[in-house]
Amino acid sequence: MKTRFRISVLIVWGLIASHGYAQALYWVESSFSSPSLKKSAVDGSNVQALSLDSTSLPQGIAYDALRDSVYWVELAFSGARINAASQLPGVRRTVIGGASVLRDIAIDSVARKMYWTATNLATGSMILRANLNGTSPDTLIKWNQGGAEAPRSIALDVVAGKMYWADFDLGKIRRANLNGTTPEDILSSLNGPVGLRLDIAGGKMYWTEANAKTIKRANFSGSGIELLVTSTGTPNYIALDVVGGKMYWTEIGIPKIRKADINGQNALDLPVAVTSPAGIMVVRTATNDVVFDPSVIPYEFALMQNYPNPFNPTTTLRFDIPYASLTFLTVHDLLGCEVATLVHQDMKAGFHTVAFDASFLSSGVYFYRLTSGSYSLTKKMVLLR
Repeated sequence: MKTRFRISVLIVWGLIASHGYAQALYWVESSFSSPSLKKSAVDGSNVQALSLDSTSLPQGIAYDALRDSVYWVELAFSGARINAASQLPGVRRTVIGGASVLRDIAIDSVARKMYWTATNLATGSMILRANLNGTSPDTLIKWNQGGAEAPRSIALDVVAGKMYWADFDLGKIRRANLNGTTPEDILSSLNGPVGLRLDIAGGKMYWTEANAKTIKRANFSGSGIELLVTSTGTPNYIALDVVGGKMYWTEIGIPKIRKADINGQNALDLPVAVTSPAGIMVVRTATNDVVFDPSVIPYEFALMQNYPNPFNPTTTLRFDIPYASLTFLTVHDLLGCEVATLVHQDMKAGFHTVAFDASFLSSGVYFYRLTSGSYSLTKKMVLLR
């Protein structure tokens, strides 16, 4: 029988004192001699590396926050792969093999989907999608063999149901629905766009133009173009840390990694030795000793493991909501029966904590389920008397 009772809910605008986020910078080195996946602190210190196969030529990189995995694609003409690894140190696993000339990848963690671009002109450039484990691959958009299209970076706005990509040869930024339908041009007459990333909360897209040696941003509609950085190098892929107010990018020709404020000010080189840096990203991971500005909101939906677990009789549940939505947090027994409703209300974006007192329940295994918007996830907890 379902029981309703009072629950103490702590809504935190930012990161609660006992649960913060630490930052790390990830990038791939696409050299022929020693390709690698690398990680450092955001100031370039404490570099770690995972050596990759000599023929891999890694390119775009993405992060699955809900499963704490890094994904990257390969540029090789034959036998290119989509790979994944847990955060460094980790072991590479192949998710998709037998591909060709892959450029970039984007992850929809909630739907457990990955999207990627391929530019083999002999077979026709493509945008594809599959499950995160590589199953059910699907070609969303395919251009004619030998066509002028050359999609590079890809980025997702899952809230609006859109994907955006930069077309290097056509000099465009384009978008379509997540299933590939209704493609449209957002910006044209660009000079070699490569890197593209979205600030969903701010409604801005950021991109690099390799041939113009610039970084720009605009509204999602393409209006309000701003020149942020003019570089002496050749900007390649780009990463955004909206929470930290920074952007990072790789440069080729004279290889380096650079960073600047999100508005392009205070650009500087990171003190890291690189050879041929390609895809880059900033990852925020859970830690217990960092507190950030309370104006921060989450990037994604997330449900964390309860703590402590096992517990007797109280435990704490934590979940993140990136935008306001009707939210349910319920507890179920092994038969699937709902035994408690912890949350049933419209909740604002933020980092939320619920204290659960299970003194009315007997020992055993229980499941707690978060449903918010289109997101749903269940985790297991153990009550020990």
